[in-house]
Amino acid sequence: MNSPSFSVMILNKHIMKTKLFLLLAIFFGLIVKAQTTSIPDANFEHYLETHSKINLSQISVGDANSMGNGIDGDHLVTTANISAVTYLSVNELNISDLTGIEDFTSLTDLSCSDNNLTTLTLPPVTSLANLIVERNNLTTINLPNTLVEILEFSCADNKITSINFNNVNYINFLYLVNNKFTTLDFSNTNVQGLEFSDNPFLTSIDLRNGADYTEIYGFYGVNNPLLTCVFVDNVSYANANWKNNVDSTTNFVDSEATCNLLSTHTYVPDDNFEQALIDEGLDDVLDNYVLTNNINSITFLDVSDKNISDLTGIEDFLELETFGCENNQLTTIDLSNNHILEFGCNNNQLTSLILNAEARVVDCSYNLLTALIVPSGIANLQCNNNNITSLDLSSTTELSRLNVSNNNLEFLDFRNGENDQISSSYDYNTGYDYSFDATNNPNLTCIFVDDATFSTTNWKKVDATAHFVIDQAGCDASITVTTYVPNNNFEQALIDGGYDNVLDDYVLTDNIRVITDLDVSNKNISDLTGIEDFKSLVTLSCNNNSLTSLNVTQNTSLKYLNFSFNQVSTIDVSKNIALEKLTAVQNQLTSLDVTTNTSLKHLECWQNQITSLDVSKNTILEELYVKENALSELDVTNNIALKFLSFGGEMNTASTISSIDISNNTQLFSLDFIYTQISELVTTNNPNLERLFIRNNKLKNLDVSQNPVLEDLVCEDNQLRTLNVKNGNNINFYRFSAFNNSFLNCIQVDDPSWSNTNWTAINGTETFGDNCHYYQTYVPDDNFEQTLIDLGFDTGSLDDYVSTNNINTVTDLEIINKNIADLTGLEDFDALTYLDCSYNLLTNLSTIFNENLEVLRCDHNQLTSLDINGNVNLTQLFCGDNNLTSLDYLYYAQYLNFLSIENNQISNIDIAGNSELLNLLVGGNNLSELEINNNTKLTVLSVSNNKLSSLNTSNNPDLFHIFCSGNLITSIDISNNPAITRFICFNNLLSSLDMRNGNNTNISDGTFNAKSNPDLTCIYVDDTDWSYKNWKNKDAASHFVADETACNALSVENHKINGLKILSNPIINNIKLSTTEKLNFVLTDINGKTLKSGKLTIGNNTINVSKMAKGICFLRVTSTRNSSVKKIIIQ
Repeated sequence: MNSPSFSVMILNKHIMKTKLFLLLAIFFGLIVKAQTTSIPDANFEHYLETHSKINLSQISVGDANSMGNGIDGDHLVTTANISAVTYLSVNELNISDLTGIEDFTSLTDLSCSDNNLTTLTLPPVTSLANLIVERNNLTTINLPNTLVEILEFSCADNKITSINFNNVNYINFLYLVNNKFTTLDFSNTNVQGLEFSDNPFLTSIDLRNGADYTEIYGFYGVNNPLLTCVFVDNVSYANANWKNNVDSTTNFVDSEATCNLLSTHTYVPDDNFEQALIDEGLDDVLDNYVLTNNINSITFLDVSDKNISDLTGIEDFLELETFGCENNQLTTIDLSNNHILEFGCNNNQLTSLILNAEARVVDCSYNLLTALIVPSGIANLQCNNNNITSLDLSSTTELSRLNVSNNNLEFLDFRNGENDQISSSYDYNTGYDYSFDATNNPNLTCIFVDDATFSTTNWKKVDATAHFVIDQAGCDASITVTTYVPNNNFEQALIDGGYDNVLDDYVLTDNIRVITDLDVSNKNISDLTGIEDFKSLVTLSCNNNSLTSLNVTQNTSLKYLNFSFNQVSTIDVSKNIALEKLTAVQNQLTSLDVTTNTSLKHLECWQNQITSLDVSKNTILEELYVKENALSELDVTNNIALKFLSFGGEMNTASTISSIDISNNTQLFSLDFIYTQISELVTTNNPNLERLFIRNNKLKNLDVSQNPVLEDLVCEDNQLRTLNVKNGNNINFYRFSAFNNSFLNCIQVDDPSWSNTNWTAINGTETFGDNCHYYQTYVPDDNFEQTLIDLGFDTGSLDDYVSTNNINTVTDLEIINKNIADLTGLEDFDALTYLDCSYNLLTNLSTIFNENLEVLRCDHNQLTSLDINGNVNLTQLFCGDNNLTSLDYLYYAQYLNFLSIENNQISNIDIAGNSELLNLLVGGNNLSELEINNNTKLTVLSVSNNKLSSLNTSNNPDLFHIFCSGNLITSIDISNNPAITRFICFNNLLSSLDMRNGNNTNISDGTFNAKSNPDLTCIYVDDTDWSYKNWKNKDAASHFVADETACNALSVENHKINGLKILSNPIINNIKLSTTEKLNFVLTDINGKTLKSGKLTIGNNTINVSKMAKGICFLRVTSTRNSSVKKIIIQ
């Protein structure tokens, strides 16, 4: 039986277990609760339950990818399912409450437009790409304190009164249209684009955020009647760029004081406008503000001839009835806030004019207007001498006077039902019709009126080409039967052809519309206006004139067009689909589109500036001549009917075309291309080729043995190494020329004997042969060939030939110290990137065919000539210790970073184009000048033992080694070369040396040498004490100084006191001197500060300077009769 105490113990233990169970239950319950998010809105919850958290696609309730918890209607979702969602779109779901959105902690894009939301609290994210909440009933949006960036935010069409953007640093675009904002504060927010129209309660915007306003791409807000002030950092910029994007009553200001001033004053920024108001007694001082009460009730104002360029402020002249601002510099005027009846603004520079609705009389003539909206109640409109193209007066029921002359009108609608208010008012004395004038509008064909007969009878001031009509049908029927031909020479040519009879700028259209052939060449015609009415034209020749433009878009029957030798810059032939022959030689064309001209057989457009030409659609094209243009490529693979092809550049402007494929042009008869970059030509698929004219190119090999009817071949001025003319037709050739192919040794022909007799247009160094070993490379130098044998690139005995296939893929070739005198054969090492041929007997070297070459070492030869023309990939060139007198074509090697030409006889070198150069070694030459201003990456510069008189390194900040000894240099300044660690410049004529680069301590004694410069007194350094201690390689007469004052002090004149001797100078601890008389002394530094003073006794004296700073000081000694100053150097 258990004891009572034991029972109590058991009971207590049971109670403890029960409590523990309850605690655990509560704990796990809390965990379960923490894993769900409350979603009180049923529509929002339903969406989350039925859409994927991965891509928002619609799924079934309970799907593993659902954003919900698998139970639709319990107002809960699993938090883990929404916390990683980045994009959410819940538009048009009738959602009233977005509670729960706060747990979308990874959200970057939220779109919830067209719902019934009234408030929105966003999750604690740092950045949002898109926040679109348009068309709800939102009054409040709460942005989290963590949010610092929004790319696009639109809350248009809501009822929002305010949003706190204080923590948001950047917004790319903000759309706040149609809300109830009262203020907007972006003082902490860089907003790049902002639209805030239709906010009737908005009173101010603060944009004083220090941002660069030029980066703001959009700022727009109208229909904000209470918005008086937009606070900005830069008022001038805002007015210049945004003033037209806001209401006329909105002002850009930089302070609250200015804004407050605007409540009683009107902003008038134009000084000339304000001065005119002062002159009228409406203001008293030029301060950009006028008391609004002084102007808002006046009815008359004339500010003409005042040089005004800005009428800002006119909006507050609310009672103004008559306003004149003629003869000013105005470009825009907005009178939408006024109630002016009579207005004159003629003779300005207006491009924009907004009239008020009540305007009755308006004179805006002599401006630059292109459009004008006319108030319906206007009675008198004078808008002549502008650039207006279209004018609708159909609502102007009271208009009785109209002048629209001298515009660019194409459309004029005056069907206002009250045309009879304008009757004839012709003045026979002045010849002017005061009521209606529409003359000098050459493009105005039809004037739409109420009654065409009435207008024709009473309104005489119209052009002959203009007709009064009542509708479009009448317009179509009244189109003039004459064609406008404004160029007298063109019209005279038509008269000479019997198509016209008098020079009056018009030709009867019926006389020309049936003409099929027209030749107006050589007539000095500059304008072919009127050609559009030659509807039947098949052939047009207008070459050799002065045309700058030509419009043939209406001549759709054209088959043959020739406008050569003019100045035409553009031509549109897209509508001329029947075109068979187009000749456009010597014009100014930069482009030509013939893709729609599929009937084209002949295209000739040489000597233009065309940059690209697509002839892929011209599949029946037979002749193409496009020489001397700016083409970089030409594709004729689709032109299978092509017989004649000519392209290329000219002597001074080579073409950049580098290849041509004629494999599909089996009908090709003649091929002509010159001055191109083409290096390869294959003619094996051109059996009909008879003529081949291909001089001045980059061709390396040419084989025409498969062209059996070829009888004309000109291939001079190329880089030919092989030429095979063995086509079985040599005896029928009427021309053969292969001049100036210096690498060509053998020409393979039908009969060498016949060719020797008949073909003389060669250099004379070539031979004709029936087998030129074209699959072998000629290597006449035995030492070169033996080296290739040793390297495994040749086999057998020395026979002057190496198999080309064995060498044309070699990338690295090292042939050092092999007694080679001739590298003929090197040209076939096509893949060569590295060549070291140093320490040989070479006298000339050309690598122009080794286009892939990156490193060339040819030093220690006997070179007098080195040709690297075209080695654009060259990065390192070593050609020192030769006999070179010049080195050209370096500008091709734009990647060159190491150049060594030491110990030659070069007198001039141009490295301006070698901006990548790091190491430049040009010592031991005859250079008298060297320009390195463009070589900003230089690190090592060696120019010793030349004839340089100057050296400028100010633009070479990365230099760390300079070697310039043995020249005639007078001045060097390395203050812009902070990286210098070695400076060797002895044996020059230096008189000035500035070493103050802020980094002298990087140069040790062994790496500084300025000896043998007898005229060098001052060496400017960072620290004179340090330099005296560490740099010993200088002349005794050269001194280290800190600045010009110290240098000037070195030139102090020494006056002599008899019997005074300085026993040692420079000195270390003591100044030792002797004197034969008693003297006083003062020791000062270079700035005149006294360091020590005292007396000298007869005999030897010592002045202790051991505690003084090292450098220069001055000892002034005085006697009863004289004084002397001695320069002392303390070391």
